[in-house]
Amino acid sequence: IIIRSLVKTEDHDISTPYAPTQILPRSLLINGSIIGYAPNSTATEQLMNTALDMIASNNYSGYTSLKGFATEGEIIDFYKYHSESMRMAVVFDGVSTGSTVLPKNLKFTVRPESGTDKWNTKLTYPEQQNGNPNDDVMLYWLHGVLPMQNVIGQALAKYWLLKDGLNPNSANFGVYMQRMAYPPYFKDSMIDIIQSTLPLFMVLSFILSVIISTKNLVYEK
Repeated sequence: IIIRSLVKTEDHDISTPYAPTQILPRSLLINGSIIGYAPNSTATEQLMNTALDMIASNNYSGYTSLKGFATEGEIIDFYKYHSESMRMAVVFDGVSTGSTVLPKNLKFTVRPESGTDKWNTKLTYPEQQNGNPNDDVMLYWLHGVLPMQNVIGQALAKYWLLKDGLNPNSANFGVYMQRMAYPPYFKDSMIDIIQSTLPLFMVLSFILSVIISTKNLVYEK
């Protein structure tokens, strides 16, 4: 009780906002990465080359190459043996290998290399919170889902501008993302200490009881 009275709490009754962040980072892909796409056609190759140029123009110092595949299954087979180099794949729906023009209503799927990370995109806030705002990087941004979706969308807009006889560079894009504001909270150092030390003390108490029980059994024998 004395310790509890000595530890002061901080009440933050105002939400903590986050500043907007550019959606395309400079370190989107590691040097030597491969971006796979399927199906490999004249139209998709043109679109992916435009997207790659946009990544390179964002002060990206690494080298990234494109590799086209006939089907999504071929991408998966290639990834099994080249998982270190292929960090991203894009699959276009409603497009064949012989397509020379993209459909107006183009749908595509971005398949990133996610590893063992759990994204938990259904949660607005982390399932296990530390009680105060944090600066954790969003995994769907870190692994390139949002940036790749953004550059392909912009490349598609430039593609149709070029098809309509307009200057594709006339389109100016400014896309940013902003995290959900953290709600009001109070910071209590006592809770942080209890969360980190209470499990340890509980385990030690069980270990001590086992040692004492073993000692009593030895004395009885």
